[in-house]
Amino acid sequence: MKKTKYGFGKLAPNVRHENLIHIPTPEERSRLVPLPPATQAEIQRLTQELQAQREELNRRAQQDEERHQMMQQMMEEQRREMSALKEMLASSSRNAPIDETNPHEDSTNSNNGDTDAN
Repeated sequence: MKKTKYGFGKLAPNVRHENLIHIPTPEERSRLVPLPPATQAEIQRLTQELQAQREELNRRAQQDEERHQMMQQMMEEQRREMSALKEMLASSSRNAPIDETNPHEDSTNSNNGDTDAN
């Protein structure tokens, strides 16, 4: 009796039914398979590259944090300066003499004077 094997493509004739039902034991699953030296070297290189990238990201994150703190300090300083400036303007406007003249009347009168001169 021939069993149909799906999902193996051209390799289907090479697959035996008894291989498909084999379930590895815990010992078989935990057994370490030695890697070829070239693969071990590639893993080592990639691990070092990953570590270097992590260090670079950490360095950039620290720089960003320092910039953020500096910007916060600058903004706080600007807020204090603006507050002081507002207080100065408010106190100078309270102490300034009151000008009873309507600015629109002055401009109208000066324009009338110009027309009389013509």
